[in-house]
Amino acid sequence: MADITERKAMEAELRAAQDISTQASRLSAMGALASTIAHELNQPLASATNYLTVSSLMMARGADARPDEITASIDGAAASIGRASEIIRRMRRFTLSGEVSRVPVSLRAIIGRAWATLRTRADAEGVQLVRALDEAVDTVECDPVQIEQVVTNLMKNALDAMTGSAVRRLTLSSRVEGREIRVRVADSGPGLPPDVAANLFEPFRTTKANGTGLGLPICRTMIEAHGGRIWAEDAPGGGAQFVFSLPLDRD
Repeated sequence: MADITERKAMEAELRAAQDISTQASRLSAMGALASTIAHELNQPLASATNYLTVSSLMMARGADARPDEITASIDGAAASIGRASEIIRRMRRFTLSGEVSRVPVSLRAIIGRAWATLRTRADAEGVQLVRALDEAVDTVECDPVQIEQVVTNLMKNALDAMTGSAVRRLTLSSRVEGREIRVRVADSGPGLPPDVAANLFEPFRTTKANGTGLGLPICRTMIEAHGGRIWAEDAPGGGAQFVFSLPLDRD
């Protein structure tokens, strides 16, 4: 005969501790998911609002309204709302499981959709878009929604950085280097102070009054999940540029 009361009590305490740890991990994942979705939904919902506002203004013209323009604007709003729904679905799966769906997709098309999301603001602020994409490689295997989110975030940051600048130029370029393609998003703003550049990708670090400090950490997480890298550096001629790489399977 042996008294196993103490051992059973220890096993029960261990199970309870494991249950608490599991619950804490799930709550942490849910918190990260909620914060990420809240950040990423801001842009497509703002875009949808802009499209619908423009539609309303065009319809207010009465006889002068052009049905094709109104239809195009409403279609833009629907596409933005659809993108928001897709972001929720993809981010939920990515946050909880770390899964990345890779499909062959045109990098040019991804950049085009990201630019369309921000074009109304860019035009209003007089921003010139310059594209210099590598003609040798356009197709990459990636999650198109996630990479579009990365490009949109970097472009939005570039627009923010150029607020008040005399010259406002946003340059998007790509170049194949070895077995990866590198995408650069460069602005003509004041550049990155050294003390800011050192902590750019840390969560909740932001210099914006209304910033969350989540955009760049989210970008880094997505790019690294694809097997790539992301970093910031000075742009040629002034300003800052963010660079991310995606691996290429060229066998």
